[in-house]
Amino acid sequence: MYKGIKRLAAGVLAALLLAAAPHTFALPTAESFGVDDANGYRKANVMVPVIITTVQNGPVISMVFDITYDTGVINIVDVQKGTLTSSWDDPSFQNYDWGTRISIVYDGDTTHALQNGSTGSVTVLNLKVTGRSGETSMMNLSTIQLADTSYTIGTAPAKNGTFSCVKRIPHTVKGTQ
Repeated sequence: MYKGIKRLAAGVLAALLLAAAPHTFALPTAESFGVDDANGYRKANVMVPVIITTVQNGPVISMVFDITYDTGVINIVDVQKGTLTSSWDDPSFQNYDWGTRISIVYDGDTTHALQNGSTGSVTVLNLKVTGRSGETSMMNLSTIQLADTSYTIGTAPAKNGTFSCVKRIPHTVKGTQ
């Protein structure tokens, strides 16, 4: 009987410790991370925001992700800060044959970190359209890494989009009569 009480007490103690432990086991994440469908015409530059939806287990202080696309249709020529990261360091990016790797880090002020519940743009992709009317390219995000203030790395589900090249409509100006 004494052994049974001892086991029960050990089980209750373990349950209480786990319940009272800080949530250090939770990795930073979000409901989604990605882009919406976009379109543009040949030789144009199109701005496409990368959106994070409902940050969880934050705050998030840095992000790294890859975006795969058809380099015969679009190319990333610049990456800018988003609305939620306007006070962060400038994003860095590297183009490859398959697409682009992007990273952005906060400015060291934890009040500028992405707090739980945050939703909005984290970067804005400046795409140069090289494809012809009717061509499309996937915009698939992968290797999404979100870091919290302890540099614990989590991820989020990707929200992928499609870029469509459209025909440019000539601009005409009607004369005055």
